[in-house]
Amino acid sequence: MNLSVFDKKWHKRYSSSKTNKFLLYSTTKSHRFLVCTKIGRPYLKKNFRDIWIRLLQKTGFRQIRFHDLRHTCASLLLGLGILPKVVQERLGHSSVTITLDTYSHLVPNMQQDAANSLQNLLE
Repeated sequence: MNLSVFDKKWHKRYSSSKTNKFLLYSTTKSHRFLVCTKIGRPYLKKNFRDIWIRLLQKTGFRQIRFHDLRHTCASLLLGLGILPKVVQERLGHSSVTITLDTYSHLVPNMQQDAANSLQNLLE
């Protein structure tokens, strides 16, 4: 997965901290987990849920499911006009159809934006 410059800097600073409890993603080529232990293995679901809840409480964010971050990410990317194919690849959906079916509620706004952009181009 491609990470932004911010993500890479944050990960480098955070993972070098002596107090960190988990890595944001595995840095080894043999493991490709988004959230993993210090040795690059996945957390057990029950353990990760507890860590996630503590992290939200510590940072003052309202409690949401970790899976909700996927929906937020997809919605924000599509709202920014990122191509659905790119969003599909980042989410790991097997086809762009799944992505578009899941997030079709965002399409009306994008359709209006496309119509406005085309009108501006033709004027």
